[in-house]
Amino acid sequence: MYKYYYIFDLICLALLYFSCLLPRWKSNKRYLFLKSTLYIYICFVLYFTLMPFIIPIPLINFNMSSANINLVPFNDFLQGHGGAMREFVLNIVMMIPFGIMVPFIFEKKFLTSVKYALCFSLTIELLQIFSYGGSRSFDTTDLISNTIGGIAGYCLYLIFCPLATSVINKIFKDSEKRNKKPARAVKREKIVFGIIIIQLLVRSVLVKYI
Repeated sequence: MYKYYYIFDLICLALLYFSCLLPRWKSNKRYLFLKSTLYIYICFVLYFTLMPFIIPIPLINFNMSSANINLVPFNDFLQGHGGAMREFVLNIVMMIPFGIMVPFIFEKKFLTSVKYALCFSLTIELLQIFSYGGSRSFDTTDLISNTIGGIAGYCLYLIFCPLATSVINKIFKDSEKRNKKPARAVKREKIVFGIIIIQLLVRSVLVKYI
């Protein structure tokens, strides 16, 4: 049944992009291309890690003790679970693009880029605890492998940054300077966020009671 809810998440991500992000980025072709690429990448990560995202209703009755939480690093390896190495490697590979794009687009230093990779991974792991979207869990090993992926991505960024910068500058040589984001969300963006939250709550209720 959950597979039919993927479309709602994808529609929300598309609505968020075209209504909120695209208007902010479209005046600068260079950053429109780079940030849109980063957004598409993040959407793919969310698709494989969180979707469909369904909140446990009622949340007040959510039992944390019943959640699948692993706080022991490399526990799957220690218990000899099959596929542990494959999952570890895939988690590293998944975060390599993040480690490349964040410093390239936002000009972040090593520690900041690694911190962003860790926070991104931690956010996904925490959201997995509160989702009925599947048999997902909070896993410390995933945090470690994702962070390693971010570090590997940053190393690749250092190697290929001059070449990538040259290519991007040639393609978007007439691009304007970067524009600052508005300090506050406009009315349209608030409406979009409201729609996303409402539909998430509605379908979570439907999954619980229907």
